[in-house]
Amino acid sequence: MFTKWLQFSLLQTGVCSAAYGENGTQDKFEAGCDSIASELQIEHATVYFSHFVSAGTSLSLPENNVTCGGTSQIVPADICRIALYVATSNSSGINMEAWLPSNWTGRFLSTGNGGIAGCIGYNDMAYGTSLGFASVGANNGHNGTSGGAFYNSPEVVADFAYRS
Repeated sequence: MFTKWLQFSLLQTGVCSAAYGENGTQDKFEAGCDSIASELQIEHATVYFSHFVSAGTSLSLPENNVTCGGTSQIVPADICRIALYVATSNSSGINMEAWLPSNWTGRFLSTGNGGIAGCIGYNDMAYGTSLGFASVGANNGHNGTSGGAFYNSPEVVADFAYRS
């Protein structure tokens, strides 16, 4: 379902056609990326931002939980970076990012976490976009690698167990 939404959104904004090189240019990709945040309408979601990131950029990730790894990530391909929050209940929600490469091949990669981790897989998303995959990562409804967020929080447990 997410893949269909992603393709539809990209086609609507022109990012997809520019990525495929159909009557588009790099400028069209960048412009479409910069405007996609204001055009996305997703129920229960808040789109924080969308912006173009050029290949070779060292992305600073100051909000990344210290237990999740580094505070920066090298971006290997030109991408459109979209960050959003999806409210899943009155007391929980999921932070996620989509990285859409300008050399998109029509393929999709959803990254994951091991154990009880709630970390956006920036390294995995970078690898996926280097191969032309539109890549998505999520925090599974909590931040970090400890189980503390689950204590007395059944909605956070539900996010982790099946909603994310």
